[in-house]
Amino acid sequence: MEIITATVTGTDPGSRGAEIGSRFGEGIRDAVDGYLEFFGIRGLPEDRVRGIAESCFATLEAWAPNLAAELAATAEAAGVPLWRLAAGIIGGAAASFFLTTDFWSGAVAEAMGYIDLSAPVAMIVSGGLYYLFTRRGYTFGDTR
Repeated sequence: MEIITATVTGTDPGSRGAEIGSRFGEGIRDAVDGYLEFFGIRGLPEDRVRGIAESCFATLEAWAPNLAAELAATAEAAGVPLWRLAAGIIGGAAASFFLTTDFWSGAVAEAMGYIDLSAPVAMIVSGGLYYLFTRRGYTFGDTR
C-alpha cells in the first residue's frame, strides 16, 4: 500500500491550503464527487448534505480557525465548493473507523470481527450532526 504524503512550503493556513489544493485538485475533486454520489445513492439529497457539511465546517471554524482557513483555501485552489470538501471529509472520517477492505480495516471494524459498517455510520454521524447544529440555529452564508 502506498501512503501519499505532501510537504508544503507555505507557513500560513491560506498558503498551505492553496498549495495542497493546487497540487492535489484533481484527486480532491474525484474523491468529493464520489462521496456525493454515494450520499445520493443512499437517499441523502444534495441540499441536506450541504446543510450537514456547512454545520460541521462552522463548528470547525469556531474550534480550529487555522485549520478551517487551510481547508477553505484548499477547496478554492482545487476548484471545489467548500461545503463539498467538508462533506467529503466528514463522510470519510466517520466511515474510516468502520471500514473493512483487503488492505486496511478501521479499529472499530476490526474489533467487531471485520464487519464493514462504514456506509451507515457515515450517514448516521452526518445526519446527527446536521440535526444537532440546525436545532441550535446555525446558519450559513457560503454559496460557493
